[in-house]
Amino acid sequence: MPAFMLTIASNIYKQMIDHLWAVYPAEGCGFLSGQNNIATEIHLITNQHHSPTSFYMDPKEQLEALLDMEARQLTLYAVFHSHPDHPPYLSPADWQAAVDWPVVHLVVGLNNPASPQPKHVETKGFIFHDQEIHECPYKIV
Repeated sequence: MPAFMLTIASNIYKQMIDHLWAVYPAEGCGFLSGQNNIATEIHLITNQHHSPTSFYMDPKEQLEALLDMEARQLTLYAVFHSHPDHPPYLSPADWQAAVDWPVVHLVVGLNNPASPQPKHVETKGFIFHDQEIHECPYKIV
């Protein structure tokens, strides 16, 4: 199991959650980047599917975000997306993305029907390591 823990600046986590609620009930997506093993930047990417059950990141926006990271010497730490009205888990498509992108994958469940709380948010991190998907811990600082 990998010994990596994703650290996310609290203002970045809040921006991520705010964005995911803003595009709800569609899935929202983007990247988290930073330096020194702390995610301090967010890159919001348009979900071209505009769907509550799938996402496809706009390729132009992905490239722009990656070039911005390179120019600013930032490291890509996480890909994130939401699961509206479902718990955070890796679907088969998410699993393939985790294999293709060797970073943490944050899945944010919004309004899980099993939760008694309105506007419930549950976030889980996953990482592909040694040919397996593992849950990846994260902390907000």
